[in-house]
This record gives sequence, structure tokens and C-alpha cells, in this order.
Amino acid sequence: MHGFVMPGTAYGGPFSLAFTVVYGRIWIGHPSPRADTLLIAIACFIIMALPPDLKRPPNPPAVGNPETISLLTDVYFETILLSACCTVISILTARLLVKRSET
Repeated sequence: MHGFVMPGTAYGGPFSLAFTVVYGRIWIGHPSPRADTLLIAIACFIIMALPPDLKRPPNPPAVGNPETISLLTDVYFETILLSACCTVISILTARLLVKRSET
């Protein structure tokens, strides 16, 4: 049971923060809260869940070795942090390029 509660809580926090920021903002058209929720859920999956799964296999070679637990945990969180930083940088760059193209 705890295997589902902890990731749900860990992913639910950033999702709820993103939803409170995005809800009511002007998007292309005027999507509903359901569409906002779907877009944020897809973005959270791409940012937080997909990169660690692509980076390391589900059963790494030294998974039972106690000496590698901290290394695997560090790599996992560093991958999420790097993905989030790249996302923020790409959003800011896209906004800057759109602003420059409008002038």
C-alpha cells in the first residue's frame, strides 16, 4: 500500500501547485479546468516520471547492494531536477522568442 501512497503524494504536490498557477490563465482558446488538468498531468509525467525511467532500468545491476542505494537515489532525484530545470529554461526561451518575433 505504501508503494502507491508515497509516489502519489510526491507527484500530487507539484501537480497541485502547477494547477493553481495555471488555472484561470489565458491559453490558446479557452479550455476547461478538465483540459488544464489533462495538460498539467501530461507535463508532470513528461517532466517527473519519464526521464528517470528512461535513464535507468527498472532493475539496475546492483539493486540489492546496500552501497549503491544512495547513488541510485541521487541519480533519480538529479534526473528529475535536471528535467525540471530544462523545462523551465525551454519555457522562458520560448516566451523570449515569441516576444521577439512579435516585434
